[in-house]
Amino acid sequence: MELAVADQSVDATDVRLAYAPAGAGCDAAGSYSPTLAPREVFTVSVTVTVRIPLLPEFIDADTATEQFVVERDRVVDG
Repeated sequence: MELAVADQSVDATDVRLAYAPAGAGCDAAGSYSPTLAPREVFTVSVTVTVRIPLLPEFIDADTATEQFVVERDRVVDG
């Protein structure tokens, strides 16, 4: 994840990664801990806050949230 945000010139401290049950949206993120069991399906929610240069911290920054559905492989090596 750090490589992906660095590639976009975003500070990694402004990225929040959380998990939600399958079928749930980012509003439920943080309510689930994946076990990474074979065939497990869950949602990964990524929220990025982009700070606007020269503006004070109390002014809202631009925030983007995206979700991805992950399905673990059927066969998992050791």
